[in-house]
Amino acid sequence: MSCWRKPFRITNPHPGSNTLTLDTNTEALLHVGGEVHVNSAGREILMKIGFGLLAGIVCLAAIACPLHAQWVLANGPQVTQVRSITLVGSTVYAGTDYQGVFKSTDHGANWTLVKSGIVPSDQLNVVFAAGTTLFVGTYSGVFRSTNDGATWVQMTAGLPSPTYGYGFGINGSTLFAGTSTGLYRSTDNGTTWVKSDSGLTNTSVHSFAFSGSRMYTGTDGGIFRSTDGGVHWTDVNSPYTKTSINTIAVVGTTLFASSSSNSAMSAGVFRSTDDGANWTQMNSGMSNTQIFSLAVMGTTLYAGNLAGTVYRSTNSGNSWIKPHPWFTNSDIYALAVDGSDLLAGTHGDGVFRSTNSGGGWTQQKSWLVGTQVMSLAVSGTSLFAGGNGLSVSTDGGGTWKETASGLTYPAVYSMVLSGTNLYAGTWGGGVFLSTNNGGTWALTDSNLASTYVNVLAVKGTTLFAGTLANVLRSTDGGATWNLPYSGPPNTTTIEALIVDGSDLYACNYYGGVFRSTDNGTSWFQSTTAGQPGNVKALAAIGASVFAGSVGGGVYCSTDNGTNWHAVNSGLTDLSAVVLCPIGTNLFAGTWNGVFLSTNSGQTWNNVSGSTIGAIGIYAFAAIGDNIFMGTSLGVYRRAMSEMTTGVTPLPAAQPDRFVLGQNYPNPFNPGTTIRYALSQPSMVRLTVFDVLGREVSVLVNERKNAGSYAVMFDATGLPSGVYFYRMQAGNFEQVKKLVVLK
Repeated sequence: MSCWRKPFRITNPHPGSNTLTLDTNTEALLHVGGEVHVNSAGREILMKIGFGLLAGIVCLAAIACPLHAQWVLANGPQVTQVRSITLVGSTVYAGTDYQGVFKSTDHGANWTLVKSGIVPSDQLNVVFAAGTTLFVGTYSGVFRSTNDGATWVQMTAGLPSPTYGYGFGINGSTLFAGTSTGLYRSTDNGTTWVKSDSGLTNTSVHSFAFSGSRMYTGTDGGIFRSTDGGVHWTDVNSPYTKTSINTIAVVGTTLFASSSSNSAMSAGVFRSTDDGANWTQMNSGMSNTQIFSLAVMGTTLYAGNLAGTVYRSTNSGNSWIKPHPWFTNSDIYALAVDGSDLLAGTHGDGVFRSTNSGGGWTQQKSWLVGTQVMSLAVSGTSLFAGGNGLSVSTDGGGTWKETASGLTYPAVYSMVLSGTNLYAGTWGGGVFLSTNNGGTWALTDSNLASTYVNVLAVKGTTLFAGTLANVLRSTDGGATWNLPYSGPPNTTTIEALIVDGSDLYACNYYGGVFRSTDNGTSWFQSTTAGQPGNVKALAAIGASVFAGSVGGGVYCSTDNGTNWHAVNSGLTDLSAVVLCPIGTNLFAGTWNGVFLSTNSGQTWNNVSGSTIGAIGIYAFAAIGDNIFMGTSLGVYRRAMSEMTTGVTPLPAAQPDRFVLGQNYPNPFNPGTTIRYALSQPSMVRLTVFDVLGREVSVLVNERKNAGSYAVMFDATGLPSGVYFYRMQAGNFEQVKKLVVLK
């Protein structure tokens, strides 16, 4: 028996805007002609949640944590959202979300965390080098280090509080800082600052570039130019560049600017050959024009977008090629030049290096591996971890190596073992098969009805795939897949699939629980009182079938799903998004921790411990007495014997920051769930807007206590298309994108 919870990736945009923007902001760093320039860019986060079944003893859920025995972070893949990269000589620095600054002295092979003095758990927007002095811009302000990042001191003189540091630039001995409250300059290496934004009509400043005596800055309102050292500024926008400018770069006397706007007319790369007086959109050859980052190597220009692609132009932007088809499932937040090599910082996949002008990329391993672990599988003594790629460990999580040869789509959301065949379900790429223990992979069926595979299950020699809209079946080892039925009522994304004896159970969020007794040819839905709704998880122990729901907790049926009753005694969090049976014990993973029942759900104990709280828990697998857990923070390991001693558990951890999660499912029809967390009591307003900025729904508008929450958004009556949701809570503000697909 096994269980899946699909992942979410989180990054915060720049808060504080008085208008709804169609793209959120992040930072990247750019090296141009020996000078350092900062860019910012934007995109929403992604969350996918679902469940599935593995053969053998693989279980994806949250496991108990008794007193004095805690989960230990193994040396497995760990999530790192790299927002910026800078170099001081041969030393590489990477700024990340909530983890601080990492330093590498061997070109990214190994990394050391250097964050003493930086506010814990802060979002680090940009790391910047001014000579040998380092600066970081965070949501807590501007920090400086004069000892290679060993310690950091906050620079407050002349800067308002609060202010968010977005970007830096340096011209001669003058340092410039772009913030949420305007542009500031310093002539004493950042000790004191003076506001310097006369003429700027938008005070959210992200990027800088310099050309002779002229200076340029990119803001949420477009591009501005200064000819007097940044004292006064002039608007130099075309109608299409009056948008959020992520990057400005200079090649000779030619200016380039990038935007990740959702509007095609305002997105991509813009070029000016007349000092910014006129701008031309230069997107020929780009299939996705939402550009985050730019970098220049000699006369070659590189552009990174939100679809995991780095484009290259050798003719001043007249045309672009894609030298490598796709090397990551993440946004390209940062591009930087390291000698003849190119570095890319990504959203969730860490740092990549290219030694051949972007033609091939290698993920920089060690601690800064940035892969979210969405699924786990066990084959003998081999442990597989799937996320944005696939890794394997043969020594209990001590060391890992990539094993994704032939896996052309890296978002591995589910895995299942059938005999000696290992199957990987990907979100958008279909199902892949390995017959040599993960050594190589091949696509099973290029004509799969839906390539968004949420969960996989195996029953004998028959495979099942729960997808964005239905359950598919294969009776020939995945060579062909078919839809054996017309579909259960209210079919949306299949959240869970389990096999219980000769029966097959499936669930979706709005339709509830369905049962098939003929290998998926026909399905029956429970219609009696007590039928659970908002179902995310399924599990079976003996004659009992369990359903986990958002808001309703755990339900149990002892008559094959005909009747259901709630079993929530002691379950203080009713968002049961993961269920996992291990022997006769049942574990429930919720938004806020882990609960254990040893009596078929009659009573529950909170067994979260102090190390596992409101983090993303996606997958579990067992090898001997060791239990491995895939999470948003990497792979955790713990002995099963520690969790069955029956000692008093530690209290569950509480949220330590404000977080707005990505809606799930996404795309969706007609409903989706939005999760958010509060680190302190706050007045919360959560609203949904269309692409024109018109408010279409108010989901939350009340004071909430600290904790984690989930709210439903029903798009019935709204047309298909892109929408945005915004959360405002105290000084926190964030915008995410959702897609209605009917």
